[in-house]
Amino acid sequence: MDLETDIRNVGIVAHIDAGKTTLTERILYETGAIRRMGEVPDGTTMTDFLSQERERGISIAAAAVTCHWKRWRINLIDTPGHIDFTAEVERSMAVMDGIVVVLCAVKGVQAQTETVWRQAARYQLPAVIFVNKMDREGADPERVMRQIRESFEVTPVASLTESAAFLADFDDEVYRDFVEGVQPSEVALQRAMRVATLRRRAVRVLFGSSLQDIGVQELLDAVGDYLPSPLDHYPEGRAEAPLSMRVFRVAESPFAAGERLAVVRVLSGALDSGESVRNLRTGQTTAVDGIYQVQAAEFEPCPSVSAGEIAALSGRWGVKLRTGDMLGDPSGVLPGEKMVFPQPVCSELLTAVNPAQATHLGAVLKELCREDPTLRVKQTGVASWTLAGMGELHLETIRRRIQDDFGIATRAGAPRVEYRRTVSGSARCTGSFRKQFPDGRQIFAEVAVSVSPRESGSGLLLEGAAVLRGHPEEYRRAVMQGMQHVLQAEDGGFPLTDIKLVVESVSQPNGETTESACFEAAKSAVEMVLREAGLVELEPVMRLEVLIPQGMAGGVIADLNSRRGTVLKVEQQTLANARVTALVPLAELFGYASSLRSLSAGRGEVVAEPAQYLARATH
Repeated sequence: MDLETDIRNVGIVAHIDAGKTTLTERILYETGAIRRMGEVPDGTTMTDFLSQERERGISIAAAAVTCHWKRWRINLIDTPGHIDFTAEVERSMAVMDGIVVVLCAVKGVQAQTETVWRQAARYQLPAVIFVNKMDREGADPERVMRQIRESFEVTPVASLTESAAFLADFDDEVYRDFVEGVQPSEVALQRAMRVATLRRRAVRVLFGSSLQDIGVQELLDAVGDYLPSPLDHYPEGRAEAPLSMRVFRVAESPFAAGERLAVVRVLSGALDSGESVRNLRTGQTTAVDGIYQVQAAEFEPCPSVSAGEIAALSGRWGVKLRTGDMLGDPSGVLPGEKMVFPQPVCSELLTAVNPAQATHLGAVLKELCREDPTLRVKQTGVASWTLAGMGELHLETIRRRIQDDFGIATRAGAPRVEYRRTVSGSARCTGSFRKQFPDGRQIFAEVAVSVSPRESGSGLLLEGAAVLRGHPEEYRRAVMQGMQHVLQAEDGGFPLTDIKLVVESVSQPNGETTESACFEAAKSAVEMVLREAGLVELEPVMRLEVLIPQGMAGGVIADLNSRRGTVLKVEQQTLANARVTALVPLAELFGYASSLRSLSAGRGEVVAEPAQYLARATH
């Protein structure tokens, strides 16, 4: 087996309850990686290894496992389907070469499926699709194929022979046979299908039932035949190239106190245990104490790791190691799409039940935020913290983890919406600081900045490196600190987002200025320019997908309208059910699941995902 061409790094992604974990379990059984199949309701699957996952019957953390099928070594990552754990999907995407999208044959393309498809498009990941639950009443494969074409804007291929006319564009032999009216060979069709898949122009669609173990072997063949190898995704990523690794998870090491595990994808080069690697962001060099192949919750020691592989590295990385860091040789860095994590949308006040554990709780919260990029923590009192995350379930699982893993019982306040601010227009202002001394000497600094709004969801961008480059380091640092002082002010209202702030000029005559003068001038400039541009408050708006019986749609729509919702689409899901898609402010959705149960006699289902921040309505 050629490790570079016969490896498949594949993520299994889907909407919640589409059957990802059950499918992963069947794959592990079919490939001989496990001897007995576990079941999600029983909490016995290999990849749902956390106690909360087994209790709740959902995936919370992405789990990596390795199996072998025919000539291929398949590294699988089973990702969560719930939107609250979208960070797990995002960082998994960064190390995958392709994805298996699992759809429910009854419910079709759902909200979270569309979200993960957009994430995969950003990383240019080819896909195959497995339409699961074909054994269920209401399964409608034709409707699912139509939804794939419309929602994903890609050509679905359920049969190679019936799709020869599309596939003719991707292979000369298929094209020639098609023109001559001859049925192309299976080999030629597979070759064309692979090219179409790698270009994300078409997607192979297979049908089956993971619960009944139907269609799993055919899916494994498709993974090997059509999804890319590491060299397809990173052509320059060979074992003999300089070392380049991307960190996609950071966790406490189970092997030694004080050490951390860096779970990495090796993009190029090779690494032996005992060697040292450099963090290209911080410049820190760390000795790798051990290399481990990850099998869900288990770690199998191995002497080395090379291009195309996924592994966990133990070492004294320190607190500066982050998800997304690149490790290795500066000359070997391969380009990769930057990981994008959504901003938290709700928060709660957290305190320790036992006041003696308050200091420990603060340290634990900071560590959890380093592990999870979608968590934010801010100390709001002597023994209280505000913890912000992606939703009520996200925060609830964190509290449980704090108790189960660290032995700290916590008390939480009611969930609150995480509002933001942005500017309504553009402006340019100059801030200055001048101080005259009795002897006639004076210190002076002047900083000009401009501000403009950015696209929703694009975050905060600071620019000015070119302007600052000609000034001493201590003054450059003071200017940036003055700007950050305003942007991060605790008493300045809600955090700023979606703005571009640019340092236009800095005037500080040599020998007549100080760091404090530069700090105050920059601070004054930012305060003025934000006032001039005009600040508006933003609130998180969620995209809701509500499944309900047909006859109950009217009441649900009326309720959504009363919650300041905007109904985008109402469609017939099956003969008996309808799907309502709407945008609703998060502030109106706390407790919505209980209200929906009352409106639908317990038969409604709802999934919400962050859509965007919009101007906050005033009453």
